[in-house]
Amino acid sequence: MSLNNPSFRTDINGLRAYAVLMVLGYHFLLPGFSSGFAGVDIFFVISGFLMASIILPKLDADRFYLSQFYAARLRRILPALAAVCAVLLLFGWFNLGPTDYAQLGKHAASAVTFISNFIFRAEDGYFDAPSRDKWLLHTWSLSVEAQFYALFPLLLLAIRRCQSITRLRVVWVITLLSLLCSVIFSPTETAFSFYLLPTRAWELLAGSLLFLHAPQLTARQSRLAYVLGMGFIITSAVLFGHTSGWPGAFPLWPVAGAVLVLAAARSQSFLLSSRFAQRIGLWSYSIYLWHWPIMVGFAYFGLVSPYLGVAISLALGAFSYRFIEQPCRRFGERETRKVSLLTALTVVLTIGSAGVALFVSGGHPDRLPPHIRQVDSERDHRLPFENGCGFDRRTDQLTPCLIGKTNDVGYVLWGDSHAGAIASALRDATGRGILYYTHSCATLFSAELRGKGTKNHCHAFNEAVMREVEKLPNSVPVIIANRYAMNLLGENETIQPVYGLEYSTEPKTGDAAELYVAHMKETLCRISRDRRTYVVLPQPEIGRDVPRTMVRQLLAGVKNPEITLPLADYKTRNADTLPALKATAKACTNVRLLDPIPYLCKNGACITSQNGLPLYIDDDHLSERGNRLLLPMFKKALR
Repeated sequence: MSLNNPSFRTDINGLRAYAVLMVLGYHFLLPGFSSGFAGVDIFFVISGFLMASIILPKLDADRFYLSQFYAARLRRILPALAAVCAVLLLFGWFNLGPTDYAQLGKHAASAVTFISNFIFRAEDGYFDAPSRDKWLLHTWSLSVEAQFYALFPLLLLAIRRCQSITRLRVVWVITLLSLLCSVIFSPTETAFSFYLLPTRAWELLAGSLLFLHAPQLTARQSRLAYVLGMGFIITSAVLFGHTSGWPGAFPLWPVAGAVLVLAAARSQSFLLSSRFAQRIGLWSYSIYLWHWPIMVGFAYFGLVSPYLGVAISLALGAFSYRFIEQPCRRFGERETRKVSLLTALTVVLTIGSAGVALFVSGGHPDRLPPHIRQVDSERDHRLPFENGCGFDRRTDQLTPCLIGKTNDVGYVLWGDSHAGAIASALRDATGRGILYYTHSCATLFSAELRGKGTKNHCHAFNEAVMREVEKLPNSVPVIIANRYAMNLLGENETIQPVYGLEYSTEPKTGDAAELYVAHMKETLCRISRDRRTYVVLPQPEIGRDVPRTMVRQLLAGVKNPEITLPLADYKTRNADTLPALKATAKACTNVRLLDPIPYLCKNGACITSQNGLPLYIDDDHLSERGNRLLLPMFKKALR
C-alpha cells in the first residue's frame, strides 16, 4: 500500500498513528497518557470500519470469497507477528529460566493461532505473573481482531439476501447486545470482559455500522465531526486514569471519537495528514507488536528509560514494516490463495509447534545448570489454600481449610494469601491443627478489595469466616495476616497498581489512612471481643519476583545473586499501616501484634535468599523455606 494510492485514506492512517502513540505513552508511563490504553479501542473501530468496507461491496457484487479474505488478513497480520515470536523464542533460549521460557512458549503458540486472549483470560488471577513479565501479553487484542475477522464475514454471508435495513438492524442488535454484556460483566468478570470478543465486538461493529450507514456530511458537519472526534480521542488519553471495571461503557468516549473522525473523512487535516503521522500510521502495526517486548525487556534488564523505549519501538516498527510486512505482502499478492494459505499454515505450525514443545518440556530445563534449575523450581510452590478448600466468590460458599491434626485444632489463621503462605510454619511451631481461611481480601468486614474492578465478595467471605470462628471455643485464638500496604497503596510489583479498598458502610469519604484505621479497629475489636487475637505485622514486599530475578542474575553470570530490600523502604511503604495496626492493638484489649521483621531483616536490610536459594516464591509471598524463619516468632508468642 502506498501513500500515492488514490484509494488510500490518509485520515485513517493518521488515526492509527494517534492510537499507537497513545498505547506507547501509556505503557512507557509518559506524562499525559494515564489512559492511553484507549488507543486499542480506537484500533478496534478502525478495523471494524475497514472490514465492512472490504466485505460489503464485494458481497453486493457477488465477488466475495472467504478464502481470499482470510488469505489477505493472514498476509497482513501473520508475518510480523511470527517474526516477533521467533525472535523472542530465540532470545529466551539464552536468557530465560525454565518457568519463564515455558510460559513464553505457550504464549507464542497461542499468539500465532490467535487464541492468546483466551489464554491470558484463563491466567488472570491472584497469583498470575505480573503483566511486565509476559512478553506477548499485547497479542490479546490481535486475537480479538482475528476472531472478529473470522466471524464477521460469516455473519454478513448469512444475511446477505436480506434487505439493507434488515442487515443494518441485525448488526445494531448484536452491537447493543455486546455493549450490554460489557456493561453488565465488567464490574464482576473483568478478565472475561477485557480479553474476550463478546464484550469487545461492539467496538469493532461500531466502525462497521459507520460504513453501513454511510453518512454524507456537509463541509460544516465534517469540520464539526472532526473537531469533536479529535477532541474525544486526545482527551481519552488522560480522561479515565486507572479506571477500574474497564471496558464497561467507558470506551464509548474513544470509540465515539474514532467514529466521528472516520465519518468526517478529512484526509487533508494537518493532525492526520502530516508526514510524521503518516509514517507512524504505516508502521503502527509493527510498532504495536514490538513495543511491548521492548518494555518487558527494559524491565527484565532493569532499565528505566521510557523515551529510549519509545524510540526503539518506533525504529523497530519502521524496520519491521520495511523488511517484513511489505515483502511478505508483495509475495502474497503474487502467489495464489492456495499458496498463501499453505505458507501461513506452515508458519503457524512451525511457531506453534515450537511453543507447545517448550511448554510441554517445562522450558527445556536441561539446557541450564542444576543450581539455576533449583532456584527456578522455587516458583512452583503452591500455597496450601490452593488445594480445593477456601471461598468460592461465585457462590459465597466457604469450605474450611485444615493443616495438621484434624482432632486437635489449636488456632485459626485468617487473612489473604500472606496468611496462607505461613500456615505450615504456624502448624510446625505450635504442633497443633490449624484452621485457615484465606481469600484475596483485606480482613475488614466493611470493605471490598478491588482487583481490576473485580468484586471479590470480601464482605461475604469475612462474615462467613466470623460465623465459623464463633462456632469454636473461646480458647481457640485467631491469627490474622494480610498484605496491608496493598490495601492502601496498591501493588508494588506491577507497572500500574490496580488494587484498593471500597467501604460499604459510612463514612465513605475522608483520608484513606484514617478510614483504614477506623475500619480496622471496628473489625479487630469485633474478632477479639471474646478470644485472643494475634495480628502479624506486614512482611517485606520486595517489589521484584525473587526467584525469577535470581535466575536472571545467574544467567547473566552473577555467581551469588543477592536481592535485598532496605529496611527504610519497608518502613516507608508501611508508614500508614504500621501506626494503624499499633493503634488498633491499643484500642482492642485482646489484640497482640507479632512482628516478623526481626526474623526477616538484618542489619538494616530485608533478606530474600539463604544459602543461594530464594525465601520467596514471587515478590511478596514467603516460600516454605522462607516461612521457616518465622518459627521462633510463633514459638515465642504462642508457647
